Amino acid sequence: MDRLPEIAKEYWARRLERITNDRRRFSTLLADAKTLNQKILLQKVNRELSEEDFATLKETVTKQTADAEAQLAALDAETQTMKGLLEDTQREIVDLVGVWRNGSIHQRQELAWSLYPDGLRYSRETKYFEPGNVLLMKTMREMIDNLVAGKNIGAGDGI
Repeated sequence: MDRLPEIAKEYWARRLERITNDRRRFSTLLADAKTLNQKILLQKVNRELSEEDFATLKETVTKQTADAEAQLAALDAETQTMKGLLEDTQREIVDLVGVWRNGSIHQRQELAWSLYPDGLRYSRETKYFEPGNVLLMKTMREMIDNLVAGKNIGAGDGI
């Protein structure tokens, strides 16, 4: 628990980089959609577009604008959640159970990924979710897929 602030900072730095890139991309998409909307309106006013073409283009641009705004809002919410958690780790040990119980689905996902970046696997032996060995699990999945497909596994020359 003593390392929690340090771990949170490292994780947050990586996430912030991704959020910054995503924000830049969605801001560009939003600006492009607004510019296209202005061009469409201008063409409509100048009677360069038919009613049908205008309606189709306007619907597309409206959807693109709404999608970009929704993505930016989600990034803002993620930023606020992570900033809050990071601040909490600086002040005191975070009540992880409380954060989980009271958090939204996005907050729960952020918490789970920050604690277990490789995800969790259900163990039939222990009947709990545990951090998984991703390489081992991938190898086992490939082996099972090969068995199901009827491929030979092991010594190929009949040994």
